[in-house]
Amino acid sequence: MTPSLKKKSVPKESSNTNHTWSYPTKNQFWHRMECWWVAIISILLFMLSYVTNHKISNSILYVLLYIGLYMVISAIVKTIRNAQHIYTISPTHMEIKRSSCFGLTNDKFKLTDIKRHKLSSTLLAGTIHTKKTRHPLYFNTKDELKKYEQFIVKHHSKLKKK
Repeated sequence: MTPSLKKKSVPKESSNTNHTWSYPTKNQFWHRMECWWVAIISILLFMLSYVTNHKISNSILYVLLYIGLYMVISAIVKTIRNAQHIYTISPTHMEIKRSSCFGLTNDKFKLTDIKRHKLSSTLLAGTIHTKKTRHPLYFNTKDELKKYEQFIVKHHSKLKKK
């Protein structure tokens, strides 16, 4: 049986002191980063098959076959893996809970341990580099990313704008 994070383990935002979000949501089929890679590989596949066959119909068929296979395989992998991330950030600490078929991990660190962080609004992702390791961040919407960025800049003394 795979460990999972229950709904009750996601703390509600009762005040402005904590910020919490969960990734991915149930209605999200593809992640933004996945869409970019599938599009790039599809274009390359189309160009390569057109150059070798000189038939547009075959090239389109290969691309549709690739996208169909990718959709089926990714749905199966996501169902089996069942990954979920819950992020909770307070003015002093950040906690990242990850659940998948491989187990449950819980990382908690002080905001003062953050050396740097980098966010991508295009891919809705980012990283936090602490003294010990690197932690990936994932967001569902740009609003979640903006709220996180505002919160971290407000409460992290090294990142305050001058």
